Amino acid sequence: MTAPTTSVRVNPSSTHTHMVDGFSTKLSPEAAPSIAFWERTVTPMSLDTEEKIPLTTMFQTLYRTFAGRKLLTVGDLKATVFWYVGTYTHVEDVMGESNNGSWTLSLPDGGTIDFYAFLKSFTPKDNEEGKVPEADIELVVTNRDSDGNEVGPVFTPASGT
Repeated sequence: MTAPTTSVRVNPSSTHTHMVDGFSTKLSPEAAPSIAFWERTVTPMSLDTEEKIPLTTMFQTLYRTFAGRKLLTVGDLKATVFWYVGTYTHVEDVMGESNNGSWTLSLPDGGTIDFYAFLKSFTPKDNEEGKVPEADIELVVTNRDSDGNEVGPVFTPASGT
């Protein structure tokens, strides 16, 4: 049996810089770069290996054992946006599986994430006096190009980070 080894955390600042502000983060579908919504908040996609694989047998003596999965799941991307009635026709052009296409998430530090997705939902919130109308949108990251080939997101750091 090999025991885990100790590692010492190294300061990533020697080679990388974290973002200091979330402004400005924007979404752009290749098929409609002037899509009629205005981003207020954006929650980028997550990466997840999903459930662990149980490996425990009757030969274990103290601990349950597990393995991680090999494939990654890219989570959905969510945003809250300002909108107007014309937004409905714009979002129809990128909604649903038949509209799976290339999107770009532009980050405040100049980095980008390019990915294949379709707009799953456009859900207006309550219109209220004294408040700009908002809607929630959700993109499903498909990891498939228009030919059905597996294509994961492309993470491009800003230069100098």
